[in-house]
Amino acid sequence: MADSRQEETVSAINFHNEFLAFIHDTSLNIINRCNYYDVLENIVLRAVQLVRTASGYAFLLTDDGQHGEIVVAVGRARHLQGMRIIVDQNLTPSLWQQGDIFFHNRYQEWVSRSSLLVGEAEAVLCFPLKSNGKVIGFISLWHTEKNRVFQPEDLENVKQFSALASIAYDNTLLYRQAQKEITERKTAEKLQSALYRISETTSSSSNLEELYHSVHKIIGELIPAKNFFIALYDEATKTIRFTYYVDEHDPNPVPRKWGKGRTEYVIRMGKAVIISPSLYQELIEKGEIEPSGATAIDWLGVPLKTAANKVIGVLSVQTYTEGVRYTQYEADILNFVSNQIGMAIERKQAEEQLRFLSLHDNLTGLYNRTYFEKKLDRLNNNIAPLSIIVCDVDGLKLMNDTLGHAAGDRMLIAAAEIIRKSLPEQYVAARIGGDEIAILLPGADEPAAENICRSIRHKMAQYNKNHNGIPLSLSLGYAVRTGSCPSVRELFQEADNHMYREKLLRSQRNRSLVIQTVMKMLETRDFIADGHTQRMEDLASSLARRLGLSERKVDDIRLLAQFHDIGKVGIPDHILSKPEALTEEERKIMWRHSEIGYRIARSSTDLLPIADWILKHHECWDGSGYPLGLAGEDIPQECRILAIVDAYDAMTSNRPYRPAMSREEAIENLKRGAGTQFDPQLVTRFVSLLNI
Repeated sequence: MADSRQEETVSAINFHNEFLAFIHDTSLNIINRCNYYDVLENIVLRAVQLVRTASGYAFLLTDDGQHGEIVVAVGRARHLQGMRIIVDQNLTPSLWQQGDIFFHNRYQEWVSRSSLLVGEAEAVLCFPLKSNGKVIGFISLWHTEKNRVFQPEDLENVKQFSALASIAYDNTLLYRQAQKEITERKTAEKLQSALYRISETTSSSSNLEELYHSVHKIIGELIPAKNFFIALYDEATKTIRFTYYVDEHDPNPVPRKWGKGRTEYVIRMGKAVIISPSLYQELIEKGEIEPSGATAIDWLGVPLKTAANKVIGVLSVQTYTEGVRYTQYEADILNFVSNQIGMAIERKQAEEQLRFLSLHDNLTGLYNRTYFEKKLDRLNNNIAPLSIIVCDVDGLKLMNDTLGHAAGDRMLIAAAEIIRKSLPEQYVAARIGGDEIAILLPGADEPAAENICRSIRHKMAQYNKNHNGIPLSLSLGYAVRTGSCPSVRELFQEADNHMYREKLLRSQRNRSLVIQTVMKMLETRDFIADGHTQRMEDLASSLARRLGLSERKVDDIRLLAQFHDIGKVGIPDHILSKPEALTEEERKIMWRHSEIGYRIARSSTDLLPIADWILKHHECWDGSGYPLGLAGEDIPQECRILAIVDAYDAMTSNRPYRPAMSREEAIENLKRGAGTQFDPQLVTRFVSLLNI
């Protein structure tokens, strides 16, 4: 179950990473271009590639907002290039006013009302082009073939691409504006080079930390950046994490919940902010921010955005020197490169998540078997001392079979956390099988291995003391090498053998403990505590003796009466205690308790003799029972006895959905069920027993 979830997660991440790669490649083609016509042409070409078509155009409004021009056109739209159009924004208000994507898959039926010139188009998709958040035009994409339509995934991809296109166009305008202020050609070349270097380091850096270092260096060549940080915002946990932080006065802040810092202020504003000492005090007085850290002479922060134009954090520089101040010039420079940095971080995060999943178990967060095997192979056979511990979660299959895989997963997660907390950082723990965890301890001798095992057992005891339900149990085995022999693989096998030896010694005690815990859980959830079980034992044993069964059989029937409903531990409370009649779906869930009880009994030497009876104790004489649909004498006699006794006690006891029946009413119901639900001969013998 956990493995299938991991495969789905990896598949989703791979699909997302492929799209990010396309966006990244696209960004290299369009964001770094400075000529607005060149940018628009590349936006159109990339957009038609994204939705697998060949025709489209770029349309820009004129300054009056009432007219516009098709400035770039490709494919069958090429003849429209240069055409000027009067714009009626009321025809497509979602596009012009809300900035939403417009599309029509049967466009010829609508074309007479439109100012969107599309000629031979059968299906049309238009996405807005924005500058400073305002729609200043659109990109129109066509399908000219009949029966070609735009799919939902096209809309989702174009939605993210639209943000990138607007960023690219805005960058072009920013670049032109920056060019006016940058008088030296060398500075302009540095700015352009910075974008390429950020793109290159995204591909070449091995991890995020390396990417952050490279970005700091690149920005430091553009503007003063001695004090520099990158902060990322986790929207799910409402947490700010300072993933890279260099400051001559303040240490790296710990992660913090969303608050009123300068970082959060930039995220709220969604734009570059320069905070001078006077503005800092003003924002504090207004309650916009709260004071924190050393007071800078100037603090400049810009939002980091993804390809979908979502703010994921802040990039900031600050100065403590009067001779170094930040102006709109530095803000524009930082803003210019921040979009590329935000997309680079997003892509690198996706790559690192994929790398993590390839080496870690998705459920427990421990390393997986693949990593463990590689680690074993890399260990030099001459390393000594070397210890290996193998741990096995006892009763995991029983837990999965009775309480469900979610409960089994929680047990595995708890075991992994206990092991993780018991290990120094230099040691490696890996989940190597469904219920097995192995620990590599290079440099650890026997006392060290024993101490870790002792720590695991102590933490496990504390866990069980603080948690109700089936106790967590781990079988542990270790092996230590002090010389060149045995080999690493042989050492692992020796540790595994020791673990299994302990498991065999503990298995019966653990299974008995599980059975006891299950019964205690039933006492608190069901009806065992109200005397139901004792009455069942007394009635069933009396009927068995009246039938002339041996005392050994009578003892087995008493055991069946005590444990026949043990499988109800795996049934949800809301079904067990529901006062109304169960729905068809709820009945099917309730019927599973016979099979769950059978699996529990099979795991216990004490209950093994009655496991088959627990499975069949709800079969009916006419074959209408469950789970096997047995009929007549194919149903074990013990189960036929229990069915009558159980029904009688249930009818004469109070239930959430009805009061108790009288003895006479219950006997009449038994007689009516004779030959259908119950063995008719046994009903007669039971009634005569009651009349004594």
